[in-house]
Amino acid sequence: MLLTPRTIELVADRIERAYLRRSPSLAPFIGNARVWTIAAQALLEAHHRHAWLPLDPELFVAAQASQTPMSDPWSDLAPPTALRRYRRQVLQIIQGLRRELRAEIRRAERLVRRGQDPRKLLAEPRRWLSPLGAYVAAYRLQLPDLMEQWRPRARDQHDACPLYRLACRGFLPSCAYPVSELLPGLHLTPRIGPRFTSFSKN
Repeated sequence: MLLTPRTIELVADRIERAYLRRSPSLAPFIGNARVWTIAAQALLEAHHRHAWLPLDPELFVAAQASQTPMSDPWSDLAPPTALRRYRRQVLQIIQGLRRELRAEIRRAERLVRRGQDPRKLLAEPRRWLSPLGAYVAAYRLQLPDLMEQWRPRARDQHDACPLYRLACRGFLPSCAYPVSELLPGLHLTPRIGPRFTSFSKN
């Protein structure tokens, strides 16, 4: 990814807004601090070096130490420790999602081995089986029609947490994942106000 001024500015803006949502009392005192740009550059460069690390400015901010009324964005976001905390948080989330999916898939496959009809098992939503879990189980049971049935809801689950893509590695090939990824990139949301013009997701 090219670290263009526009890209850095967009990421910096999201970091700033996420940080000030957590510490709104700091807004009058920060002004045009360069800390947002420095944090954005570090996050973009980390993603460039490690493609598995998502470009998620909000999660990057949330992964930092608990903030207090005396929070300092330079101490929270600018040091190398900020990226280490972010990587650790991302890995913990991925591991948790993988455990949940593994439990769902194993339960579905165990029921099929015990004689349950896989089509009946995966035809309807079940409390213990997420849409993505059903999608992966259908792939592993070679039921392409049920994969297509679950694909829209599996996409919704991915949209709620794109880290599911990484959590699914080992359960199905990347080409079979329900959301295509032509190019790694930012999920951008519109900003209302004079600083930026509106832009759309993906």
